[in-house]
Amino acid sequence: MHSKVCHDSTSAHSVLNDVDWETDSICYNNSQIVQRGFKRFKKEYAFSIQQNKTSYQIIVDYPNSNIPFASVIQTWIMEQIGKSVRDDKRIHYRRKGYKYSIEDIAEQTAEFYYKQQKKDHDGLINCSSTLKKVFNFRLVDNNKRMVTFQQCSYSYEGCTHGYNTEQIVSFDKQHNELITNEYLFRRKCLNDIKQLILETALRDEKLSRWETIDSMNDVKEHFMGKDDDGNMIDSLEKMYLPQPGLSKDCLVYSFQPYDISYFAAECYHFVVPYRKLLPFLSKKGQWCLENK
Repeated sequence: MHSKVCHDSTSAHSVLNDVDWETDSICYNNSQIVQRGFKRFKKEYAFSIQQNKTSYQIIVDYPNSNIPFASVIQTWIMEQIGKSVRDDKRIHYRRKGYKYSIEDIAEQTAEFYYKQQKKDHDGLINCSSTLKKVFNFRLVDNNKRMVTFQQCSYSYEGCTHGYNTEQIVSFDKQHNELITNEYLFRRKCLNDIKQLILETALRDEKLSRWETIDSMNDVKEHFMGKDDDGNMIDSLEKMYLPQPGLSKDCLVYSFQPYDISYFAAECYHFVVPYRKLLPFLSKKGQWCLENK
């Protein structure tokens, strides 16, 4: 992955915060998609509800079934596409033939989204001028051991504003696994990783622009859990830890709108240099990052 993701491993600011995830290629990709065993599927499904446009848009770099590590990525993509329109339950996709094709998955997801929106807006006098869902899952790095994607989504369903998500997702190609915190770190060290994120947030320029951050306690107010009365529970055990993504020099942790700050601040991407993670790595984590 190009060093523009983490150009300075001591920096307290992530350039991931400054790009348009829906339109920009966040990480420079030297390899051609087709040559690496992927194909880009891009399509917009347009419908009409009360004579207003409704659309489901999708861009996915989908692995060919004949590459060894395809199954875990295909399963992840299918689950994430389903969640893009229905987070509470899994969509039961109809399979044509032996494998699920990205064309079938996208088409059935668009059909589900249209039927859901039509039901939700049935009988309403006015429907929002545009109802929209967007799902992007694009290849950004591919080497002998790992493959990494940028994943983002956008949704507008007639409310005051839409909602977007952004994250970096990485897979271990040799072991056919999603790279998670549990994959990278010894279980007893997860609280140490959370502490590193808090220390990174304390110096983060974007968080300081949106919130009053003068001390570690100020940072904790945004990351820690709350009791029934809304008081902070000062415990790393209660702190939410998102799954990481790999960049060239840093591990990327993405927090979605409302997770730690105002909606208008959108997503936060905190980068932790690999050199700071070395004491906490599991055996798989050591293997994964030994060339970083």
